[in-house]
Amino acid sequence: MDSSNKVQHLEELAELITRQIGLYFPKERFGDLERGVRAAAHDLNLETGTYVERLLLVSLEDEKLLPSLVHHLTVGETYFFRDDSLFDLLRLSYFPKLLAQKQSEGNDIWLWSSACCSGEEPYSLAILLKMLMEGHTWNFRVHVIGSDLNGHFLNKARSGIYSSWSLRNTPVWAKNKFFHPINDRGFQLNDDIRELVQFYQYNLVSSDTPSWLASTKFDLIFCRNVLMYFDQAKTIQALKKLSGYLGEESFLILSPTDVSSQVVTDLGFGPAMFSGIYRKKELNQESAFQRKEITDDILVIEPLFEPPVIAPVEAPVIAPLPEVAELYRQAQIQFSAHNYEEARTLALQIVQRTLHIGGMELLARIDANCRNFKAALDWCQKAINLNPQNPSLYMLFAHICEEVHKDKEAIAALQKVLYLDRNVISAHYLIGKIATKLGLIQLAHHHFMDALWLLSEYGANDVIPESGDITAAVLSVLIEEHLHAEEHTNEQG
Repeated sequence: MDSSNKVQHLEELAELITRQIGLYFPKERFGDLERGVRAAAHDLNLETGTYVERLLLVSLEDEKLLPSLVHHLTVGETYFFRDDSLFDLLRLSYFPKLLAQKQSEGNDIWLWSSACCSGEEPYSLAILLKMLMEGHTWNFRVHVIGSDLNGHFLNKARSGIYSSWSLRNTPVWAKNKFFHPINDRGFQLNDDIRELVQFYQYNLVSSDTPSWLASTKFDLIFCRNVLMYFDQAKTIQALKKLSGYLGEESFLILSPTDVSSQVVTDLGFGPAMFSGIYRKKELNQESAFQRKEITDDILVIEPLFEPPVIAPVEAPVIAPLPEVAELYRQAQIQFSAHNYEEARTLALQIVQRTLHIGGMELLARIDANCRNFKAALDWCQKAINLNPQNPSLYMLFAHICEEVHKDKEAIAALQKVLYLDRNVISAHYLIGKIATKLGLIQLAHHHFMDALWLLSEYGANDVIPESGDITAAVLSVLIEEHLHAEEHTNEQG
């Protein structure tokens, strides 16, 4: 590219790209644009200057010029089940309600991943629905659409072959059930999942309406990590287009960093409770992403992924660290020896001196062992308020709730555990056990199966964390007994 004309050409090219495909390249991103242009020219065996001239003189719709450029200007970084909290919310809340609704209506499910890159997102949706629908008869079909501007990405998506890096956040049960290794090439997605997803090349800011979009109203549209590359005008254009393809009670899922929520709500969307999820319009009825009461075998619980409300606390008197550490050590010794009153006295001295999470947790355990459950829950909640990212505190809270038959609260706490660490086997098992007691067979089955998949990675005599010294072999037997009882109940029904 001639250096004397480079800036002018880049300005013209940036304007053309924004107009035609929506991608926004301000001057501070001209370096990225130039690198993409050079790489595309190399792919086509053209001099960079010649390539730029052709782009500026010939429509970007040119079947050879556009794909190579798009390939180098768009980002291909994604992976299966990207954003644990969102997919947990879909699995535990939205999809069960959607399945029940569609079964009642007899209408098909339509999902669209509108910037799907190499397919991990739409395939993740298909895996979740496949898991939830197994073992039941349904009177509707599922359609999952993946679209992207980049044809190279779509070719990879259609192949269904992925590296272990793409599966880095995939639950063990999903990886074992829906993928199989293929020599040194990574993992092949099973055909039953690939057949659920159709891929199309599509430009979100194009004025064209392809046949697969012409009369479709989607229940859920994903448009994550793409609008950040558009200017505001193209962002609004894309959002208006997506809105037109949503049903009246449908949801649009954006990345929270993609676009201001004010821009989205100004276009007539009403935000649901979870960041990045928007309703087509405000509804008087409760959102599918909000709390529901327990009905039949579906449990839908308020999203557990928002920051907890932390109660105000008085500024503590900070004791010297060595003194606190010694008091805490002595309190633990007394607790282990079942000298609960002595342990309580020492732990109270700690929390009176400083905000000591360990001291509060110890007081919760002391009160729980002494069957002072209300006080135990209070101490546990105080510790959670100070450290809302500690799964052990939620496990303790859940165990205490179970003791006092607060089953919904126990499940909610356990789901917070799994949001923080989805591989906590004891949390899966305890949800399964409580859900079984409540008659929530589907929920119980899912978590028992998750626990079994995770247990397969343990030796028979390995002690499972947070389980009260239960070994993997013993816990496997307990889960199999629950599943056997579930099968017997289903046969009788």
